[in-house]
Amino acid sequence: MLIGCLLNARVCAEETLEEAESQGAEIGVVCAGQRGRVALDDMVAAGVIVDNIVEAAAGHGHAWRLTDAALWESDSGRLLAALGAGDDIAFCARIDTSSTVPALGVRLHGFRDVATPGGLPQT
Repeated sequence: MLIGCLLNARVCAEETLEEAESQGAEIGVVCAGQRGRVALDDMVAAGVIVDNIVEAAAGHGHAWRLTDAALWESDSGRLLAALGAGDDIAFCARIDTSSTVPALGVRLHGFRDVATPGGLPQT
């Protein structure tokens, strides 16, 4: 187990990747939190570390993407599978396949196709 933070994000990412490669292990990132609650600073640091792991993996010739397996193992994935909606997991794992951004607000709601400049919200 390695301990990372913003101060050592890049070196922690590189060491994590090297350890995973040498041991044939998977990589997991866990936020410590505070008093049993999620801490925003932990999530920010984890995001930076994961971004650095992805960059380091690319430097080692690995293409690293979110996989169906990661989604199946998540709490939401397990819930969808238990509800018989496992097909939704593969559908949701398709990265960058939509140009639609759902919006919710006081004046703006519905869906906007950002591929169409100036596109009007669709409800």
